[in-house]
Amino acid sequence: MPEKMATLIGANGGFGQLFSEKLLGEGWQVAGVDLAEPTVGANRCHSFSAVPENCSTGEVDGYLKSSSLVVLCVPSQAAFWWIDHAAPLLGRDSLCLDVLSVKTQVRAHAAAAGFVGEYLSLHPMFAPRWGFTNFAVAAIPVQDGPRTAAFLDLVQQWGSRVVTLSAEEHDRAAAVLQGGAHAAVLAFAKATILSGVSRETLQAMSTAVSEPIFELVERITAGDPETYHSIQAENPFAQITRDHLVAAMAELDGLSGVDDGPGFGRMMAQLKK
Repeated sequence: MPEKMATLIGANGGFGQLFSEKLLGEGWQVAGVDLAEPTVGANRCHSFSAVPENCSTGEVDGYLKSSSLVVLCVPSQAAFWWIDHAAPLLGRDSLCLDVLSVKTQVRAHAAAAGFVGEYLSLHPMFAPRWGFTNFAVAAIPVQDGPRTAAFLDLVQQWGSRVVTLSAEEHDRAAAVLQGGAHAAVLAFAKATILSGVSRETLQAMSTAVSEPIFELVERITAGDPETYHSIQAENPFAQITRDHLVAAMAELDGLSGVDDGPGFGRMMAQLKK
């Protein structure tokens, strides 16, 4: 098995292309796999195979058997299929990893798949177009070992800070940091539409507080709706966070009467802690 042979499943996607660029820069031999051939200039993998959904070929199986690293850059259901397919093909000196945003399910699935090598579940806390530099990457080791440690060192060399967590710790935190934050921003965006005030007027009158929120609205709505929906739908703690947002808005509403100034002040003081 070549020491620096990698297979990227979902190589045409944002994270597939990001990992391809980084691994090629580190001198890895990279094989790409996706549903369709890459567009010209979009992917520089040394070899590439297009395969139907939930399907492999002899060529792709050859990539997997020859790889010391397999990166799954696909949605959860496809990742689960590839976990089951790749597990018996990978050797003891291999590392398989995913980049899914919800970890409790994938950790259980990967732990039961029978990998004889290592398995690492990563969650880059950024959109792939932003790159690794100055962003966090959550790491959930499923089957730990030296290849996991070496890869996480590489991620840090790319400029990210690695935060190692259990799967449940990750999902609880992500439900707040992503599920809650996205829900609040999207709710604000929806409220601006319901207000009937034109976007032009709101932006012309923007404040030091509203302007960065509008920038976040643009950032989120420019992304893939499927990704943002999966964060809300698949994280087992996302509903709790949305319930907390609703309760917080109800509390704020109750403290917004003309005679509730002291209570409003106590709420703001509490938020400083």
